[in-house]
Amino acid sequence: MEISETLMDRMDSYLEGNMSDTETKAFEMELDSNPELASALAKHRETILTIQSVGLQKDLAKVMERNREREKQKSKTISINRNLIAIAASVVLLLGAFFFLRPAATTPGLALYEELYQKDPGLPTLMGATDNPIFMDAMVSYKEGDYKKALESLDVLKIANPQNDTLAFYQGLCHLELDQPQKSIQAFEQIDPAKPVWGVKAEWYRALALLKNNQLDQAKVILQKIANAKDHRYQREATQALEKLP
Repeated sequence: MEISETLMDRMDSYLEGNMSDTETKAFEMELDSNPELASALAKHRETILTIQSVGLQKDLAKVMERNREREKQKSKTISINRNLIAIAASVVLLLGAFFFLRPAATTPGLALYEELYQKDPGLPTLMGATDNPIFMDAMVSYKEGDYKKALESLDVLKIANPQNDTLAFYQGLCHLELDQPQKSIQAFEQIDPAKPVWGVKAEWYRALALLKNNQLDQAKVILQKIANAKDHRYQREATQALEKLP
């Protein structure tokens, strides 16, 4: 597909979150109906991230090496303490029957979170692309449900791109999936809610993270703001959520 200067400007504006809600929706409709445009956008995004992540492959290798060392240390500890673990396991079995019979603890916020939460599908990836292996690995891991691995790659990229909204957004989602709502909230708070793409999404998922953390008052403030915003993507969902909150 031939990329004109005008189309390049539109892609940059979309990726940087500088489009209005109307422009964003129109561009996303084009992406849905035009596979070549979607592929061109993915390539452009990866090119940008590749430039930003030059030299980070070494950082990622260091992260992986540290993880391998931790796993080795864990194996040694398990071997040394095998007898102690066996004793502890017998105690757990005795206590387990009691706790198994108890109903699982939940909160109003968590219950509503589980009702409202829908996983973001992630960004498109190109089969066989090698220009940006770190980000590619992160997206593939995210889509496969390996959120811990995805987060490792995103954390490495964030070192060189601390203001990158895309990375912050998917860090927040990974923390949310890993049952770390407080860290998820902190990640989403890095994104300006006024930005039409990532800001809009981050605001909604931050409200969900607050619900999961049972911070109902804080969640209500954000949900009310979304419900009052005429053109907000999640206005209907926020209104429904407010009706169900105590």
